[in-house]
Amino acid sequence: MSGQKNDPGAGELNSRVISSYLHLVDVTPRYGWLRAWEHWRPLWVQEAFGEFLGVFFYCYAGIGATAAMNIGVLTNQPEFGNLLQVGFGYAMGIAFAFTICGMGGSHLNPAVTLAFALWRGFPWSKVPHYVAFQLLGGYVASLLVYAQYRPYILPLEQGLIQAGKSAEIFSALGTAGILAIYPSPGIPLRWVLLNEFVVDIFIGFVIWAVLDPSNLLVAPTTIAPLIGLAYGTMVWGFAPATIATNTARDLGARFAAVSIWGTEAWGGHYPAISAFTSLLSTLVAVMLYELFISDKSRVVTAAFREQFGNMDKHREHKAYQSNARAEQLRSRGASFGFGGDKQEISENEKSATTV
Repeated sequence: MSGQKNDPGAGELNSRVISSYLHLVDVTPRYGWLRAWEHWRPLWVQEAFGEFLGVFFYCYAGIGATAAMNIGVLTNQPEFGNLLQVGFGYAMGIAFAFTICGMGGSHLNPAVTLAFALWRGFPWSKVPHYVAFQLLGGYVASLLVYAQYRPYILPLEQGLIQAGKSAEIFSALGTAGILAIYPSPGIPLRWVLLNEFVVDIFIGFVIWAVLDPSNLLVAPTTIAPLIGLAYGTMVWGFAPATIATNTARDLGARFAAVSIWGTEAWGGHYPAISAFTSLLSTLVAVMLYELFISDKSRVVTAAFREQFGNMDKHREHKAYQSNARAEQLRSRGASFGFGGDKQEISENEKSATTV
């Protein structure tokens, strides 16, 4: 590649030395500082950023569509947006989020992280930082949407206050309702709970089914749009009865609303439903799928076999690079009179060499 001529080390540790697979380094120039960063980058940083960015994309698209709809309602301009637009905003946001961040195995939902820890051996030690960065993604996305729509929001709030309708600010179609979710007026919380519980079970079934590598109707390339469509379908059908569907979206945006409007934006007792129901519902859906649908004797499809093969080759390549790098460090240490076997190896090297 022409770009490699400008970087003498571009061909270092070429993947074709160890496999017939074509790796990114074989077709795309990777300058020395990028390779050095990849080598020293802690795994948890990559995971955390993937969770943050994925939830950010999901919330930014969906909350942005909600902002357009709410402002349209408050200004009597329905052409600004509607529920159909909000559903597509969340569906496409989720599809884009998994497309960008899914290669790292992103969860983008605290309920999914818990399900993987309980049913797939996901390390419990990673659960806290996965959930924390999921919430952070929702928080930052909400603040950014607010900043972009602030020139619309402030005059609308002044108008509501002058009209003696300040309570409408903290309602489903109010300005604070752009970020935080509030129950639709007149609906008892017990029915809101039922609505949320059933909707989240539906989404949980879809997520676990599309991640099943023996599912003949699903390929890795269809996971993102199918999960996005599941969320969009629930928005179109049940958002009028109030749904949250994701703890990261709910709490992240609710914390943002409290940061802007104060504790009045919290929403009373409803957050106990919106923040935690999806955790229980998703675990129930996964348990039912594992007990009554999943079967260990099913054959893994060709598309998923290819995906797993690529993942294995990726780990092998990382291990090869880390071993080679560690050997270089030992050699340099020995040449300067240091004990080569005592040279410090990064966390990524240690994990890669155990593959």
